Amino acid sequence: MNNAQRYMLIDQNSNVVNVVMWDGSDGWQPPSGLQAIPSDNAGPGWTYKNGTFTPPAPPTPKALTAEQTWTIYQLQAQSALADSDKTILRCYEAGVSVPSPWASYRKALRSIIGASAGDSSKPLPSRPEYPAGT
Repeated sequence: MNNAQRYMLIDQNSNVVNVVMWDGSDGWQPPSGLQAIPSDNAGPGWTYKNGTFTPPAPPTPKALTAEQTWTIYQLQAQSALADSDKTILRCYEAGVSVPSPWASYRKALRSIIGASAGDSSKPLPSRPEYPAGT
């Protein structure tokens, strides 16, 4: 089998059902109902029609559940809250009082993070302008 190459085993419905290494002449024959067609890149799940191998369609992503989308929304709020910590630290270091829009923003983010459910289609609270002097 020094000259072996990849052969796709094709069923009656034009589906590639297996791959074998074969030299094409050593007496082996494909099982009944299958044909062997050489290919270097096809594989099981592909189809073979009119002399062309076609890969399977990529899997369709599953829709997320409401719980999953809420969890993603909460993670985005958690990230925004963590980013806002830098602004609060800058205020502290610069001796600047934390502006009330920033306190409200952070409170709204914490409310999302702490809720068991909610409307994840709403945009996250808008980040206020950076405080002057920070």
